[in-house]
Amino acid sequence: MTIKKIAVHGEQIACLFSDTNREPALLFLHGAGCTNEVWNAQWQYFKDRERILIPSLPGHGDSSGRSYDTIDAYANIILELTQKEHIDRFVLIGHSMGGAIAQHVALQNPELLAALILVSTGARLRVAPQVFSAIETDYRQYIELASNVSMFSSVNDRIRFNFKNILSHSPSRSAYNDFTACDRFDVMNKIDNIKTKTLILVGDRDIMTPPKYAIFLNQKINSSRLEIIKDAGHMVMMEKPEEVNKAIENFLTPAQ
Repeated sequence: MTIKKIAVHGEQIACLFSDTNREPALLFLHGAGCTNEVWNAQWQYFKDRERILIPSLPGHGDSSGRSYDTIDAYANIILELTQKEHIDRFVLIGHSMGGAIAQHVALQNPELLAALILVSTGARLRVAPQVFSAIETDYRQYIELASNVSMFSSVNDRIRFNFKNILSHSPSRSAYNDFTACDRFDVMNKIDNIKTKTLILVGDRDIMTPPKYAIFLNQKINSSRLEIIKDAGHMVMMEKPEEVNKAIENFLTPAQ
């Protein structure tokens, strides 16, 4: 696996990358408490054909620094990252909290985006108080709970085990800050200002950001299309990588 560390705001941001020089680049963003590892299947599928950058956000995985508790702070990191890598236009693909970051960029800097892909996310991401309590009380127990809630019950045990490992690669404070950022995020009244061509993906068994969230996004973003993946939960790109990869590929092919 190819890892590149890029200095941003004095921190080292660990990125999965492939530099094929093909434009536009594909930039993937992970969700709360996760790392770039959640996109391993997508990196493997696209790495020999596309220019790809998949960062672990500050304070996550192998990236140094501290995590943030606002979406706009993370968005600033992403914009600085693209500048450092001389990426002028890119396809932004965000999962859950990463989808919130992607929406923020689409609203504030639409000229940078060739396309937008929103995965298991919403225009508002309220978080139950019990999530914060679980993180603070017993992070190992939280990881067990998250692996059950985030994936459909029929998922392969190996995939569930991998997801738990990924969650353990970041400190509890990062998860807490991430969910704080999610809880503060609300663009319900702005989302229809997104004009970028958009693909919206969601698992039909997602109980964290249920399909109604994706349907709302699809109704509000005029240039969007919605695909609901069967028998998948919140971690749809890990649970159903073939379906997600093909959906992304089919969406992007006409534009390239």
